[in-house]
Amino acid sequence: MIKLLQIDSVSEFGVGMHSYARQIVEFDAIIKRDRGSKGDAQGRVKLRAQKELAFVFFYCDIVESPFASIARADRPQEIYDSLGITEDLLKDPLVKAACKKYKKLNKTKLESLLEFAYLGVDKVESFFEKFDLEEMVAGKPRYSINDMTRTLSQLGKIVTELDTLMESVRKQNLQKDTIRRGVQENEFNMTKKSVVG
Repeated sequence: MIKLLQIDSVSEFGVGMHSYARQIVEFDAIIKRDRGSKGDAQGRVKLRAQKELAFVFFYCDIVESPFASIARADRPQEIYDSLGITEDLLKDPLVKAACKKYKKLNKTKLESLLEFAYLGVDKVESFFEKFDLEEMVAGKPRYSINDMTRTLSQLGKIVTELDTLMESVRKQNLQKDTIRRGVQENEFNMTKKSVVG
């Protein structure tokens, strides 16, 4: 599997782009739109495009993104804060299109299952945030201590299964990184990757 966007410690900003990624219309549109922004008056460095493509990666990649463990509802704001973005990129049509394309090209069935599992964990987390043993319904406690104990006992199983699924996704991605004759892609045999620009 070609990693279209990835964290790149070599570039100044930290977003590397596979050479094929520039051929994808949705990514190229973001780059071409950047005609300059604060700190990059002429748009030569493409700072805005780098931040927008970083957002696409951080928001959409559920395996490699350091923001993947953050609840989906909270993830955009966490990314905005980290990247110094003040606008809502999820409302930007070019960024929305790039996110949709990134997911379509990068997400496997296992990654889809992992994303659904994360959504389920978010709901369990929300349930526990609202869980109140003192809440009454018709004069009786809404939840018993037994309800809470049963629920807590199931959490260990959820965590174990989530870890197993994550490990399966990582193994699948490693297998897809293998190129002909079992050679692993690395910095010596990978197709040249470019920093946005």
